[in-house]
Amino acid sequence: MPVSTEVGYTLAGTYNAASRADTHWPAVWKEVDHGASREYGAILFYASTQRWDERRLGDRLLAAAITDIGRDPAYVLQVGAWNTIRMFHLGELDFAVKNLRDTDIPRLPALLAIYGFYPLAILALAGIGTGLVRRAPAWMWLVPVSLASAVFVTGFIRFRSPIDPFLVMLAALAVAAARDRRRPDGHSPHGGSRRIRLSHADERVAHTVR
Repeated sequence: MPVSTEVGYTLAGTYNAASRADTHWPAVWKEVDHGASREYGAILFYASTQRWDERRLGDRLLAAAITDIGRDPAYVLQVGAWNTIRMFHLGELDFAVKNLRDTDIPRLPALLAIYGFYPLAILALAGIGTGLVRRAPAWMWLVPVSLASAVFVTGFIRFRSPIDPFLVMLAALAVAAARDRRRPDGHSPHGGSRRIRLSHADERVAHTVR
C-alpha cells in the first residue's frame, strides 16, 4: 500500500496550513480530527452530523489534501526533507523521543534506540562502498528506496522499521569486508586457499595448451 489504509486521513495530517506554519516541528504530521487543521473542519463537521461512513470521509479528506498539494507543490519537497531528518535522527531528537514515548516506550530505551541507530547507519554507509553490495540483484535495493517514500507523508520512526533490515544487511557487508581484509594473504574470503585455486587454474591452462 503506497501510504496507508486511510490515505485521505493520513495525507490530510501533513498537507494542511497548521503543519505548514509550524515553526517548532516544520511540516510535522498532525491529526486532523484534533482541530489543528481548520481547512478540514467543515469536512469533519459534516462527517459527524451526517454520519458519513469511513470511506466517504476518507475520500473527502483525500480530495482536500490533493487540492492542498496542488496549491503548493514545493511543500512536498519540504515535507520530504524534514521527515528524512526525523526518520533517520539527523536532527530534532526531541521529536524522536516524543514519538517513541507516544508508543509507550520509556525515555531511556527511547534514547538507546535513537543513539544506537548511528553505529548501524555508519556501518550501512560503509557497506554501500564495498564490492559485495553489487552481488545482490539491483531490484532488492529498490525495495528500501520505495519504502523510504513514506518521508513525503510522515517522519514517524516506526515507518523506518521495514527499511532497518536492509540497513542491517548493508552493515553486515561492511563487517564482512573488514573481516576479509584481516585474513592471511593465502586464504580466500570464501574459504579455502587462494594458492589452491590458482594451482587449479594453472592446470586448466596447461590442459588447454596440450
